[in-house]
Amino acid sequence: MPTSLVIVKTPYSPEGAIDPLDLDNDPSFKSGDYRALAERIASAIVWSDDEGQGEIGGHAASLIATDACLFINFDDDVATDVVRNLTVQMLELGAVVLDADSAETL
Repeated sequence: MPTSLVIVKTPYSPEGAIDPLDLDNDPSFKSGDYRALAERIASAIVWSDDEGQGEIGGHAASLIATDACLFINFDDDVATDVVRNLTVQMLELGAVVLDADSAETL
C-alpha cells in the first residue's frame, strides 16, 4: 500500500505536545515556502504549478504544496527508516509529519 504523509510547518515547538487533530499551521508559511521545503527533501522534482513529481529516499513521490501543508504521496510502500529520516529532517526545520491516513503525528 502506498505511503501518504502530510508535512505542516507549525508555530509551536516540535518538542511540545501536539494534538494532530488541532494542529495550527504557521500562517506566514505559504505554498511557495512548502515548494522550497520540498526542494530540500526531494530530488529531481518536476513542478506543474503547485504539484510535482520527485524522489525521496530512492522512492518516487507525488508532491502537492498548498498554503496549509505539503502532501507527499509515495508511489509504493516505503521503509520505516525513510519515513523516520524524513520526520527527523522536518522536526529540525520546525515542521511536523502526519500520517495522511490516520492523522497521527509521526
